Amino acid sequence: MTRSSVAVLGLDALPYWVLPLLRDRGLAPSIAGDKELSRARRLTAIPPITPASWPSIMSGVNPGKHGLFSFFHYDRKNYRQRLVTALDLEHPRIHEMLSYEGVESFVLNPIPDYPPLPARKASIISNLFFVPEPYSKPAGLVEKYFGGLAWPPGRNPEYYEEYMERVVGLAEDLAREPPPLAWLNVNFPDAIYHKLPDTVEKPWKVSHLWSLADRIVRVLKGGFDNVLIVSDHGFRIFKYRVNINDILEKHGYVVRASDETEEVVEEQLMKAKKVETARIYVPTRLYKLIALLGLEPLARKVFYNIVRPLYKRLTGRTLVARSGASIDYARSKACMPFGGAYGVYLKDVSHKSEVMRILSSYRGLLVWDSSEVYRGPYTRRGPNIVVVGKHDEGYVLGPARLMGEEYTKTRYPGHDMWGVMIPVQGFESLGPGNETLPTRVVAPLVQCTMGLPVSHAIDDLDLVTKLCGRKPDAKNYIGKFRVSKNLALRRGRGL
Repeated sequence: MTRSSVAVLGLDALPYWVLPLLRDRGLAPSIAGDKELSRARRLTAIPPITPASWPSIMSGVNPGKHGLFSFFHYDRKNYRQRLVTALDLEHPRIHEMLSYEGVESFVLNPIPDYPPLPARKASIISNLFFVPEPYSKPAGLVEKYFGGLAWPPGRNPEYYEEYMERVVGLAEDLAREPPPLAWLNVNFPDAIYHKLPDTVEKPWKVSHLWSLADRIVRVLKGGFDNVLIVSDHGFRIFKYRVNINDILEKHGYVVRASDETEEVVEEQLMKAKKVETARIYVPTRLYKLIALLGLEPLARKVFYNIVRPLYKRLTGRTLVARSGASIDYARSKACMPFGGAYGVYLKDVSHKSEVMRILSSYRGLLVWDSSEVYRGPYTRRGPNIVVVGKHDEGYVLGPARLMGEEYTKTRYPGHDMWGVMIPVQGFESLGPGNETLPTRVVAPLVQCTMGLPVSHAIDDLDLVTKLCGRKPDAKNYIGKFRVSKNLALRRGRGL
């Protein structure tokens, strides 16, 4: 039986609202041409963060079913935090489900991408995001396509120009003999946006990178029947940071710590890659003055482009800047325990209604009971109350640290909750449309297009049926996935 082939290009943090900017400047016409914009759908990502959103996209289920809510898993008993890994996943991703069906696939950077889990029919390269070091299955693919590339990954246009040129070469080989599924995730434009935030609203400043992304799409279109672009969340420059723990401290729920307690994602990622880090503390008053004077973009540019590279050359360590004070987890009745938690964890759920009422009284916040957002057996891993800034009004959540004020005026580059799905070729059941969809429809749509069963646990069967033009078959893949995780644990590293 001839199966319709599918290629998915994951562009981390590609915002829906940026597509018209690309079109109007004539950048990346294969991504943001008139036809592509007419078929583009906005994807809603809650929470808008990589480790939670990509598993939803690649599995078809919400975090309450796949188990990942952020970079960190927060232990409610001992208040400790640790980076999540693939072993925390409770639902297989699309390449693993295809493998159980005996269908081949190729995946670049499945998220989370460490440790590698057994998937007999999947070829995998992982060299970004969480991995302590690059790996591939079969062995040798990293060297073939990315040999000699600097590690850990850089956050500069020069690095991504080389990286994406390598992805073009990989795509060319895949297009010559296309597997049933090729899924390529790259963290462009996310990494560039964080370091060079002016490129968010002025994408022409890195036009050569958009040209390379467009070239990848053109190559995939030449070899695959169906080509889809998807992003895990969006990105924008925010006007205000809302400091949740400062609000909770004001109302008696958060207690200030006497020493340092907050785990920092960047530090933990660097440690995982065996890179030493060091902290520099910026006095809170100085931080507020810089923000008040509108100098934060300049300060960020100086730190990331001058101070940090110089410090790295002199000491070999990665410098991480922090301001504000930590919270005392043990004595706090409710808190946002780390940056990127997107919610409040309660010691006593009887406080839920009151904390929700307090947070809802502050401008710039969207507040939900977690049961309104997450469903499934692993919801307790996430926050009791889900909180996201009103992104379209310029509000984003501040850090977990206490900044001494409820709102900080800023020009802060960060994630918004709207990614995008663009069917650039094939996917005939998706005509023109501009509806907003949940991120978790992507994997079932791909499986349906390939004529394969979706997971029995997907959240949006009626919506997927509408998007596919027919009701897909469903299958329980979770038992086999648990076996594969146990194999990975016994082997120590998987694959």
